Amino acid sequence: CDMNDDSQRIEVEELYENMGLYLIPYGRNRLDVTVPKSHHLQPESTGIKMMLDMLHRSRTQFPGMGMGFLRRMVDEAMTHCKERLVGGKSLFNYDQVKARLSRLQAAYTTCSAMCTYTSEHADLDQDLAAQNVAANAIKAHVTDMMHDASQSFLQLTGAKGYQMSHIAGRSLVDSRPFQIFEGSNDVLYQQIADGVLKSMRRMKKKNLHDYLSSYELTERAAGYFEDALDFEVDQQMSQRKTKELGEMLSRLISMELTLELGDRGFRSDLIADALTVLQRDAEQLLSGYKSTDTAEPAEDYAENSSWLDFVRC
Repeated sequence: CDMNDDSQRIEVEELYENMGLYLIPYGRNRLDVTVPKSHHLQPESTGIKMMLDMLHRSRTQFPGMGMGFLRRMVDEAMTHCKERLVGGKSLFNYDQVKARLSRLQAAYTTCSAMCTYTSEHADLDQDLAAQNVAANAIKAHVTDMMHDASQSFLQLTGAKGYQMSHIAGRSLVDSRPFQIFEGSNDVLYQQIADGVLKSMRRMKKKNLHDYLSSYELTERAAGYFEDALDFEVDQQMSQRKTKELGEMLSRLISMELTLELGDRGFRSDLIADALTVLQRDAEQLLSGYKSTDTAEPAEDYAENSSWLDFVRC
């Protein structure tokens, strides 16, 4: 909109105090504008498909943002751990620290694979309206990796990282909104599962491994879970189980993209470590999906639930 034109001016009714992302103004806007015809978007078929194309393209491009963020997390964490001495030796030499650093590097490698995919599949002349599974998997997983990376970095830096001005604390706060904006990740994971289940019904397939082993986005990754995925999916599962299934599927899709990157000559040690991390994450998510979860919140939870009433004097 042209803010110099009264008919296009957006009124900011209230500015909020940002918890993070200070460079981005945050507030409530009142939209009552007239968009000039020269600025109208012209759909090739329907407006819904055009909207989905724009939405999926935006989500597919998230790794471009995640790449710089994750590389900064890896660089800062590696530098800190090599320079920090604890118990007379470098923090870098502790096994638990190595575990965190390897996960950070795995996120960097996985995001690299996503960037490669996006570069080849999100050109302006490509219609992404039907690419909901890939777009949602990429957006949800890369933003989860960003926040997980900042959590690990803050853990490694310790109390120093909790300073308002320290990059560790700032990265934690600044990465969190992306798991919510542009589609809440909980919802996107459900949509991933719904998309796969819909395709399974259309192809009249019930066994999850049979489907995923022939699905373009998971055909090779499914081979890592041949036995674990050998079951029939309940098409009427609960919402929480749908979310868990979608989250697991996103890791398989990331594995597929990482395998493809490895085939092209990316560093084999980084590829191997990333696949190890992704496989373990997928196995844990799959285990959670298969477990029974019928817990329900109690509306009157405070009644008869004070621990002080049960102390034996």
